[in-house]
Amino acid sequence: MVPKLLDLGCRVRALGRSIAKLQARPWARHPLVELARGDVLDYESLLAAAKGCRAAFYAELLENIDEYRQGYIPLIIPVTLLNHYVRKYDQAYLKSQYYLDPHPLELKLRNHV
Repeated sequence: MVPKLLDLGCRVRALGRSIAKLQARPWARHPLVELARGDVLDYESLLAAAKGCRAAFYAELLENIDEYRQGYIPLIIPVTLLNHYVRKYDQAYLKSQYYLDPHPLELKLRNHV
């Protein structure tokens, strides 16, 4: 994902538990890359690392969305993962998003057979 963003000319702040491991990445010394230490299980470290960022991406979630777009997995998988993070971080704005709960579960429209 980082190389794709850099190809688009985007500034990237890459988050990891270990700066040393991040520095081993081929894109780590790119002038548009900033490395930040943090842990997805430590909410305060995420807030600090995300300060000033306009968007944040979690690689696993992006992979699931891409797999859905390619038809490999049903919609319920990325929606469930998104809803997990919405509940975990309790953000009112995200909780109000209609697309995270687009229709009644009873209709079973989120799965394909």
